[in-house]
Amino acid sequence: MRELIPQVRFPEFSGEWKEKLFGELATNKSGKFNPVKESKEVKCIELEHLATENGQLLGYIDGSNSGSIKNKFRKGDVLFGKLRPYLKKYLLAPFDGVCSSEIWVLKGIKVENSFLYSLVQTNKFIDLANQSSGSKMPRADWNVVENTLFSFPSLPEQTKIANFLTAVDEKLTALNQKKILLEQYKKGVMQQIFAQELRFKDDNGNDYADWEENKLQIYLEEFKENSVVDDQFEVLTSSNKGLMKQSDYFGENRLTNRENIGFNIIPDGYLTYRSRSDNRKRIQDTLDMVSY
Repeated sequence: MRELIPQVRFPEFSGEWKEKLFGELATNKSGKFNPVKESKEVKCIELEHLATENGQLLGYIDGSNSGSIKNKFRKGDVLFGKLRPYLKKYLLAPFDGVCSSEIWVLKGIKVENSFLYSLVQTNKFIDLANQSSGSKMPRADWNVVENTLFSFPSLPEQTKIANFLTAVDEKLTALNQKKILLEQYKKGVMQQIFAQELRFKDDNGNDYADWEENKLQIYLEEFKENSVVDDQFEVLTSSNKGLMKQSDYFGENRLTNRENIGFNIIPDGYLTYRSRSDNRKRIQDTLDMVSY
């Protein structure tokens, strides 16, 4: 019998944690919202409104116009995207509302929701959620998750842990907001520089020479070379964080069965530019990889 004592712990707590099946700790049962029968306005969260891996809410819509049956949730419930669980989409609900049927609404039974919110972010829970059904559109299997043992502490220790991690999340949110403001500042300055509204001077305080104007093709050349061996290079994939290695994005669920012979090779130091139908563009320095 292994001892259920965490290696890192607040000093005022001692003793072993308990252990129960996840289905005894929390439930995914929720009421249903049918927009055909209920016309009142209600905030509705879809999968695209859940940020990847940071617990941020990106927006919501009016559920009365959604056209499909939704899951009801209450403020403080834990939402977890069961479709493509490798995306790690989770949220501690900030208001009462409804959400996509592709989102689990989790409520604590033996644990507080704030502690449960931290629990679903652990590697153990994410790995279980990724033991999913379906290949093209994988969905987390509740039967797998609810029948796995999880350890948990007393309610006072749960509260202490949840409060500590909430404080960390708030700090991260503040830092992320600062990052966003700095990015906006950079974009504004960059526009001024390239519009020549803002000019630098040399070390002697003199103006640099005037800029020249030419067609872009004089300065850029498209590199065209395709991979000839499957898995010759890492593969880039697109996410809301930009272009990133497919192995980092999918982890163990990487699309290893997809042939990438004939993919475009991107040499070290080159730029990638991807224009999508929704006009989102991604530019990023890359390592030796291939893109698709």
